[in-house]
Amino acid sequence: MPGIGFTELFPVLVPRLLLVGGFIVLLVAVWRLMRAHEALVAVLKEIAGNLKRGLDDGQ
Repeated sequence: MPGIGFTELFPVLVPRLLLVGGFIVLLVAVWRLMRAHEALVAVLKEIAGNLKRGLDDGQ
């Protein structure tokens, strides 16, 4: 009984590797969007603070 050859393993291994790679890419994309969201919230808070200070000064 011969062992499992590469040609038998290839159709099983490649889709699983693609699935794992796609999952990793998705995780990285979500992580980067979360980081961008934090930066956007900080910028909007700064703008809101500046507008509020401007209104408090009577401008």
